[in-house]
Amino acid sequence: MRGVKFVMGAFLASALAIGATACGGGSVTVKVGGGTKHAKTAANKPDAKKLEADTKADDAAKVAKEKVVKTYTKIKVTETELDLDPGVSINFETGKDELTAYSYDVLYEVYSYLSDNPTVNLRVEGNTDDTGDHDQNVDLSARRAARVYDFLVEGGIDAGRLDFFGCGPDNPRIADTSPEARATNRRVDFIITKDQTVLCAGVYE
Repeated sequence: MRGVKFVMGAFLASALAIGATACGGGSVTVKVGGGTKHAKTAANKPDAKKLEADTKADDAAKVAKEKVVKTYTKIKVTETELDLDPGVSINFETGKDELTAYSYDVLYEVYSYLSDNPTVNLRVEGNTDDTGDHDQNVDLSARRAARVYDFLVEGGIDAGRLDFFGCGPDNPRIADTSPEARATNRRVDFIITKDQTVLCAGVYE
């Protein structure tokens, strides 16, 4: 080890001697062909995964803030929830929790409302229709609600104001098995949480 330390010390001494200057964070700046080059030491090598995650979070927050709207055209604010206007929905790929591109315009309005009303707490509730296995539907609805929750948090909404829950097929908007009813029942509800104990109880006109 003494030999290794000596070699490293000699390298640094040589670098400084030819015009290198010390940088912050354990790096050395060496003049190369009229320019400079920063050489990070191994002890201060950045965590690539953390940098990538931080970058994605920063990008999501920036995009969300750029999309802030003041006039809501896709949501209606009631005392108990943010109700989506007729014909408006948040959609996912079939059988998955992946949001479709169509959904983001609605989500930006929800994000904007939460940004403009910092005292409002919201629970995202995922709902499915009654086809397929019940437990799998509950799991899918929870994952979809979590995906919406993540979008809002990554955009900068305080996670302490938000919650999510999977209702599966147990809170249908229309108690019917027609294709139209099932399409209506597959949805995301945004409940203004004044009573944290009430779950899967969207109010419909």
